[in-house]
Amino acid sequence: MAGVFLCVALLPAADAERDFSGSWTFSQEKSSVTVMPWTAEPSLRIEQTDASIALTSGSGSRVIALNGQASTQSYGGHALSSMTKWEGAALLLHTLSSQGRGFTLADRLRLSRDRITLTIRRQFQQGAVEHESTLV
Repeated sequence: MAGVFLCVALLPAADAERDFSGSWTFSQEKSSVTVMPWTAEPSLRIEQTDASIALTSGSGSRVIALNGQASTQSYGGHALSSMTKWEGAALLLHTLSSQGRGFTLADRLRLSRDRITLTIRRQFQQGAVEHESTLV
């Protein structure tokens, strides 16, 4: 999910810059959205523990392990396999769908210093075609 989301509510965290927990609202004006496998959701709820991150929107929920191991789930009509990796305070989320024509997503989640804005930079690749979006 690439875009800018404004924080509606956040939960306290031991490592605040690496905790994306909260309810986030998509800002079309601040985002740059191109081709994606599903429509950018108007809101996103994130619940994070030391072991996993749960992403919930109108299209469903995904729970992804934060230990670098693959997590499989179904979301938006796609069978997905996802892995995570920390890059400083940013969470990298790599997702593969082998269903149909297949695609890959590379998301980079990052909070603003004041923890009010979640930005997701997304690369969507299907075959030889690649698109980049920024969701705020």
